[in-house]
Amino acid sequence: MTPKLELLSPAGSFEKLRFAAEYGADAVYAGAPSFSLRNKAENFSLEEFHQALQYLHARNKKLYLAANIFFHNEDLKPFEDFLREAVPLGFDGIILSDLGMIDFVRETYPNLDVHVSTQANTTNKAAARLYQKMGVKRIVLARELTMNEIREIRDAVDLELEAFVHGAMCISYSGRCLLSNYFSSELGR
Repeated sequence: MTPKLELLSPAGSFEKLRFAAEYGADAVYAGAPSFSLRNKAENFSLEEFHQALQYLHARNKKLYLAANIFFHNEDLKPFEDFLREAVPLGFDGIILSDLGMIDFVRETYPNLDVHVSTQANTTNKAAARLYQKMGVKRIVLARELTMNEIREIRDAVDLELEAFVHGAMCISYSGRCLLSNYFSSELGR
């Protein structure tokens, strides 16, 4: 039996979240302030996350928390503090790219589903097997993969796989977004 596909959309604001839900998305993802690569999006406050979760769950839809930066040491304590308040709100999963944070979240919040971000550039079945051993639920595959490569990974693991169907401002390899960084930094002004 073929598993049900999930249509997932980004939501940089509550209005965009509503539009995504009303126009067919099964789930949305929204950035954690200071911990999301979508740093120019109108990332949600904890109160807005709470409202968004109530809104989506009432419609049988999901909300994933995107915290896909590659963490520096100075980010660790603020992220731990943020999660202490955010996780009890009831997110359906968290999207991470940093190996250390994947391990931290799996150990500290074992009931929170972890999705590996496309930023991690998962392009092969060996990497997918490692993430499976780490206890992740889903891998957002690198955007460069062919359908055959995706099939090979699917056949090698028992995990949910996610693939982008369109859209990227990336010039380089998968999540290594040079143009996006340029347009959202001081350099691009």
